[in-house]
Amino acid sequence: MSDARWDDRPLTYLLNDTSLNRSLIHTYVDVLEFPDGEVEIRAAGCSLPYTRYDRLANVDQGAIIDNKRLGHALRIAQVMQAQRDNRRIGTAPSRTHRGEAVNPKRTLPGLKKQRAITQEDLNEAIEKTAKVWQSPEQIVIKQTAKPRKKAVYRKVKPH
Repeated sequence: MSDARWDDRPLTYLLNDTSLNRSLIHTYVDVLEFPDGEVEIRAAGCSLPYTRYDRLANVDQGAIIDNKRLGHALRIAQVMQAQRDNRRIGTAPSRTHRGEAVNPKRTLPGLKKQRAITQEDLNEAIEKTAKVWQSPEQIVIKQTAKPRKKAVYRKVKPH
C-alpha cells in the first residue's frame, strides 16, 4: 500500500518556546495534515503554534546592518548564499510511471548545490568581503593624533 502523504524528505517544525511546549518535552505530539494542505500540531487536545524550518534560509540586508559584531560574518554568509542553487527538490511531477527516464536536476550556470560548496568557496567569500570591509573609505586613521589628557575625577562634597 502506497501512501501519498509520505514524502522522501523529512519536514521539521519548530514549536514556539512556551511553558506548555516545554512541558511536552519527551512526549509524543500529533501532526495532522488536512486535505487542503494545512498542517496542525496537537498535544493534549491543544493546538500548538509552530513555524516550518527552512533549510535554505537567507540572510537579509537588515540583519547585516543591525549587527555590529556579526556584520562581517553575515556578509560572508550572504555571499555564500548568492553562490547556492536554491531550487528545491520535487518541483516537477514524476515521469517514471510512463517509462521515461528521470531527468537529472542540473544546476544553473554560476551556481552550486548546497553540498557542492567547498572550503575554497568559503575562503574566496572571506577574501571578497574582507576587501569590502577594508576599503579606504571605511578606515580612517588620524596621522596627527595628539596624546589624550587623562580625565581627572574630583569628589564633590554633599550639601
